Amino acid sequence: MADTSDNQQLDRWLSFFVLLFATLLFGMLIWRMLPLFQPKLDQPIWSQSGHHYHLSFQACMPLYGQEPGREKYGIRREVRRWITQSVKALRPERSLGDWRLNSMQLQGHAAGDRCQDVHVDLTLQPTVRGQVGGQTGSLFGEGRILWVAARSQLAGISAYDTKHGVWHGIMVDYIRNMNRALQPTREVRFIPVKHVGALMDAIRFGVADLGYGRLSFTAERNEKLFLGHSYFKTGIMLGSLEREDATKLQQNRDINNGRIKLVVTENTTSSELAKTRFPRAVLHQVRNSGEIPEKVRWLRERFTSPINRILFMVDETEALTWPQSERVVVNDQPLLSEEGYVMASWRAALQQATDAYIAKNPIRDLYIEALTQVSRMKE
Repeated sequence: MADTSDNQQLDRWLSFFVLLFATLLFGMLIWRMLPLFQPKLDQPIWSQSGHHYHLSFQACMPLYGQEPGREKYGIRREVRRWITQSVKALRPERSLGDWRLNSMQLQGHAAGDRCQDVHVDLTLQPTVRGQVGGQTGSLFGEGRILWVAARSQLAGISAYDTKHGVWHGIMVDYIRNMNRALQPTREVRFIPVKHVGALMDAIRFGVADLGYGRLSFTAERNEKLFLGHSYFKTGIMLGSLEREDATKLQQNRDINNGRIKLVVTENTTSSELAKTRFPRAVLHQVRNSGEIPEKVRWLRERFTSPINRILFMVDETEALTWPQSERVVVNDQPLLSEEGYVMASWRAALQQATDAYIAKNPIRDLYIEALTQVSRMKE
C-alpha cells in the first residue's frame, strides 16, 4: 500500500512538472511570436549634408492578425513615434523645436504592401532654437501643418513643378482655400503620390493627414480610412476623336455592331464594361490609357471606310484632356458609368470638416474647365 501511495504521489509530481514545462514552453512560444502580431520598424539610416538630414527605415504592418481598421492607427502611430525617437537619439542635445520636417514619402514597395520604406527630409536650424518639449506634435506640426497626399502629374489639376519646387492646379488651389477657411493659421504641405494605392498608404503609414485624387468610395477602403462625400463625379465616357463620327452615332445610336472598333485599356473597368454593353463591337485593348489616342489614329489609317467608326472608352477626366475628343452620348446618358472622387483622412473630425466645405463650395465646373484648358494647350 505504501508503494502504491508513493507511486501515485510521484505520478502527480511528474504530471505537475510536465504541465509546468508545457505551460512555460507555450508561453515562450507566444512570447517569441508576439512581434509577428505587432508593427515592425527597422533601424534608422541617416545621411547628412550640412544642416540637411535624410532619414530612412522600413516599416511593416503585423505579419499575422487582422489588419487594423481606421479606428486603430497602430502603424501610423508607430511610424511617427519612431521618427521622433530617431531624431532625439541623433542629436539628444537639441530639442524637437530646432528641427524642421520638410517632407515625408513612401518609396520602394508596391502600393498595399505590408512593408513600406519611409523617407524623411529634415533641416536642423543652425541658430534659432525651439522650445524643449519632445512631443510628436512639435515635430510633425500637428495643428499647424496639414500634410496632403496628392497626384503630382495631373496637368491643370494637381501637378508639381520640380524645377521651381511649387505645386499648382485647380485641386491644389482648392485645398489651400479649404484649409484657409477651416484653419487660417495652418500651413499646407503636399506629398506627391503616383496612384490611389500610394495615396492610401501615405495616410495609413503616417506620412499624410489627408489625400485626394482618383479615389472612389468602396466599403473596403472605408474600413481603413475615413472617406468623405464626393467632391467630383465622373465615370466611363464613350468618345471619338472625330466630330462627324460622334454626331452621326448620337443620331443613329447604332453602336453595338461589328463596324465599331472600340479601344479600351486592358484589365480595367472600361474593358469589362465594353464587353457587356457592346458585345458585337470589335475590341482593341492597349496596356495603358495614354496609348488610346495613338491606337485610335492607327485604326483610322487602317480602316478608312466611313462605315467603320473608331471609338474609345476611358475615364472622362482623361478623355477631356485629349485634343479633338468628342463625347458620344448613349441613350441620353453622357457617361456609361458613374463614380465619385472622395477625400480620405485618418481622422473623422477632419473628414467632417472637409465634407462641410465641399458641400458649400462645389468644384465640378472648375474641374471640367481645367481639363478642357489642358486639351486646348495640347492642340
